[in-house]
Amino acid sequence: MLTSVNDFYGYGNNRQYEGLYGSGYIDAGKALMMDESGKPEAVADFELIADQDYFTISWTIPASSDNNVNNHLIYYSKEPFTASDDLSKLSRLVVDTKFLNSGDSYTTEIGNLDNMTTYYVAIQAVNRWGKASELSEVKSVTTNEGPKLSVSGEEIFLNTDAANPIASGEFTISNEAEGLLKWQASHRTVSAQLNSARPLPGKIASFNGKLSAFSAGQRDVAAAPEYVADDYPREMTWSELLWAMIGETDKSLPNSMAQWFRVDPEKYPDGFNLTSLWFEAPTDGIFGSNPKIEIYKGNVGISSASLLQEVEYPFFTYNYGIPLNEQIWFAPGESFWVVAHFDAGQEGYPLGMAHTERTDASGYSYMSNDMGKTWVQLSSALKGSNYESIANEFVWAIRARSLNPDWSEMLELTPESGTIKKGESQTVGIKADGRKIVNGNYSFNLNLTTNESGNRTTKVPVQLSVSGNNPSVDVPKVVDFGSILTGQSKTLTIEVFNKGYGSFQGSEYGASLYEDNISSSSENFSGPHSVNGGFPARATSKVDLTFNPKSAGSHSGTVTFTDKYGNEVKILLQGVATDPARLAVTPQVIEADTLSLGDDPKEFTFKISNEGKYPLEYVFPKFSSESVDGGSKLHKFGYNIGSTLEGFNEFAYEAAPELINPTDIASKFDDATYLTNAIPLGFSFPFYGKSYDKIYITSFGGVLFAPNKETLRSPLSEESSALAGTGAILAYGRQLQMSPDSKVEYGMKDGKFVINFKDVLALVYDTDYAPVSFHITMSPDGNIEIFYDNYTAANLFQNGSTLYCGIADPELEDCMTLTSVDMADCYDINEPTPDSKRYTLFNSGTAVMFESPRAQFVRSLEPAYGLVSPGESVEVKATVSVSDDMNSGETFNNLAIVTNDPAPAISAVRFKAFISDKGMSPEIVVENTDINFGDVFRTSEVMIPVTIKNAGHKMMTVTSAAFDNNSLGITNTLPFEIKPGASVDLIVKVPTEKECALDDKLTITTDAGDTSVRIAGNVIGCPAADLSFSEITETVESGATLSKTLEISNSGNEALEYAFSPEENVRLSVPEKENSVVSYVYGASVDNKTSFDWIDIVSNGLGEQNAYRYYMNHDS
Repeated sequence: MLTSVNDFYGYGNNRQYEGLYGSGYIDAGKALMMDESGKPEAVADFELIADQDYFTISWTIPASSDNNVNNHLIYYSKEPFTASDDLSKLSRLVVDTKFLNSGDSYTTEIGNLDNMTTYYVAIQAVNRWGKASELSEVKSVTTNEGPKLSVSGEEIFLNTDAANPIASGEFTISNEAEGLLKWQASHRTVSAQLNSARPLPGKIASFNGKLSAFSAGQRDVAAAPEYVADDYPREMTWSELLWAMIGETDKSLPNSMAQWFRVDPEKYPDGFNLTSLWFEAPTDGIFGSNPKIEIYKGNVGISSASLLQEVEYPFFTYNYGIPLNEQIWFAPGESFWVVAHFDAGQEGYPLGMAHTERTDASGYSYMSNDMGKTWVQLSSALKGSNYESIANEFVWAIRARSLNPDWSEMLELTPESGTIKKGESQTVGIKADGRKIVNGNYSFNLNLTTNESGNRTTKVPVQLSVSGNNPSVDVPKVVDFGSILTGQSKTLTIEVFNKGYGSFQGSEYGASLYEDNISSSSENFSGPHSVNGGFPARATSKVDLTFNPKSAGSHSGTVTFTDKYGNEVKILLQGVATDPARLAVTPQVIEADTLSLGDDPKEFTFKISNEGKYPLEYVFPKFSSESVDGGSKLHKFGYNIGSTLEGFNEFAYEAAPELINPTDIASKFDDATYLTNAIPLGFSFPFYGKSYDKIYITSFGGVLFAPNKETLRSPLSEESSALAGTGAILAYGRQLQMSPDSKVEYGMKDGKFVINFKDVLALVYDTDYAPVSFHITMSPDGNIEIFYDNYTAANLFQNGSTLYCGIADPELEDCMTLTSVDMADCYDINEPTPDSKRYTLFNSGTAVMFESPRAQFVRSLEPAYGLVSPGESVEVKATVSVSDDMNSGETFNNLAIVTNDPAPAISAVRFKAFISDKGMSPEIVVENTDINFGDVFRTSEVMIPVTIKNAGHKMMTVTSAAFDNNSLGITNTLPFEIKPGASVDLIVKVPTEKECALDDKLTITTDAGDTSVRIAGNVIGCPAADLSFSEITETVESGATLSKTLEISNSGNEALEYAFSPEENVRLSVPEKENSVVSYVYGASVDNKTSFDWIDIVSNGLGEQNAYRYYMNHDS
């Protein structure tokens, strides 16, 4: 039954099912036929042809009773044998011949033989009843030294252009040795330098061996003809979030990682062309260097996997594409391992570990500490660590990347394999169709795999140059901007697809398109300033087109892009413009006159008119929650700006005040420390509706009301996310450096908190800095004042365009900015505006005040929201009254108005009033009523501030201030007035003409009542330094040393402290005496002024003072 079959696979298309349906289909007639004639005849003769490791054997199938021999047994041995020997002990090959007939010729091979060896061979025929013929003649054959391949030429060059789009060439393969040469070709991409196609793969390379079961001739790939640059890069990874860098704590051990990847047939139906690898790590830190990187077949476990390629990279760095020597194409369903071995002694932990949500992924990651001799699963290696509880959620942070398809598939070889006898040769044709390849230069390796001994692969380099393919750019037929208002602009981003295989480039020197390549037929439309990279071949680009109508009406135009050859891409544009609404307010300032506490509310009216040609929509945010679409982004809280700059309310510059007993914090700032700890203000400061009693000073030139959570980075602006949640006052906006002369002082002056940045270093360029000075004052009423004492915009980085002068609410939703890097236009990209060029006006003497909104006396507004038709107006009614928390005197309310007028003439309606002091009273407050100023030197100048605050709501008059014993004096001119909520420093002068103890009571008399303050302290003696000489005038020969002894004596009655700051060529030796204190001072050539206190490192003997250059040369 088993041998009575007919051929099933030889009919029709059944060859594709070979092996799936057994050995054939059963022939009942054959099965019932009985054996009557016995065994078949013996094989009469056969031919043997040897190579280095195999021989071919050919014979004619002998006669048999049914004209069929089921199979043949081929016996072979290194020793001679005969038919009488035990043939079962010999090597043999069974050849199936049941579908052949007697008289047919048959040839087969026996391989895996030793070269230069004699083998003895015989054949025996067996019929389908199992009866064997007599053994044939025993013949001998000797294997030879094998074939030797040679290839004509060192490299093949192919060129395609518009006239000759198909390039062809040839090379010759010869066999220079005795054996029969068998060869088969495959091809791999080495590098592809495409002309402005995205992504640019750079130097990439491929594997030099066979990668899959598919031969080069069998593989059918459509990726190259259908190549679209937007499809790349492609990436395979199990990593979702880099979690940690790990490694063996024993630095004497190496660290290795192995990650398995599989080409998902659904995601990559055309296979995956592996071009580079990417190893993840944090951007800061030192981890690992120069690993040995290998690619293995993934069909078995890592311990027994076959090496495909050892990656030879030019340099290694994390978070960067590591190119392969030769790109490796993997068929759908195939898999591979990526292995990296880090030698022992790495400075950090080199293995990047990532988190993944894939529940099955942990089984694909392995770790080794013996360079891959043994491997352990990563999840098992993490046992006993902090990650043990979630060990199954970790994989290696490795990415397998594909930057382009396997371009080598565009090469066509004729033939792709062959057999060559000794001394003969074969010509192989090679052809490439450049019409489906992007213009550029490509490098390939033809890998010729042979049956030679030793190295069985020979590489034939192929260089292909493709040119002449034209761009073919698809754009929308018409870009319609719809309808907008004149004065507004609208920008649309459109996609441009270059379906051609040639790039649309701007010039011979670069692909990008610039102003010379971009034009518009209408002033109402404009294209982008530039298109980076032009329109690459087979890629989608995005360009911004803008409609900025200069007048009302329907507008159309064309934006044209022109490449270096004069090819044009035209985009038709259409838009409609309508004259906008125009806001007018009459009157803009409402005089509410005198308002008194307890009086009935008063009503005032003003008109809002629409002088434009489009309906005006308005809202007063203070009194309505409505919003206006397209409304201007205006400040809503109510701060008002005063300044010396044009366009603002007048505000005069004031020089930095002399602070009494200031605190200098300049030394606390460095590159890493840019924010102080909390500093008490001494009063409650209102800022955007909240009150703060402490602040944080920053070396970015300003104040924060809460610590930042995100790192501050230069330059700051109202768009800086790092300022979110802080609340900020900024006068500079870049991180300032501190020099020995720099000071950052804070203190009180007349009840205001003052921060003085003096001679701090601002960036000029690279490592060049220039000193600037400015100060900030914060008043208890919420006013913020910024004064620029020494500042020249033109001397600083980018002409000072990164200056940030403004205030920012914690939510960053209602900032008020005079200038910032986001507002400035340093490079004149757009039409100049007052905002974009304001940074150039900041100089020494510039002053800015952010005037805090006053207590609200406008109680209601009706209607607070509405629509006004063109040419019409609406009357708005306001109600005003006084509450008991308001202060007497002049005041105002600014009511912000938001409209759809793109360029409103005003942004707020101002109400002015005078609050009568009727029913109000002043209140005197002195925070410190017992002041001890300690010990002060005789003849020194000592001033003690006594801060008097008016905590009431009426003006307070200080009529007198006197001491009971007249032992201290007052410098203020009396009487003086203090506004409600304000403070004034009463300056007490301490007489220091003689040594004495002072203790006196100061009585302050005001119309709010009297109060007293005790002031005490001691005036002590003074030290007096006497020198034995004050100068040295000597002539000294070059190289000689001049020594002098300077005696210092103290003729005063207090201990004398002194220090030296010698010039570079002077050395000092200070003798130690009992109870003496030694300190060292040095000056540098860049400052020559500031002294530094050093810890004494001289435990005995004399301390030696060295010149500054000594410390520069002996820094260890």
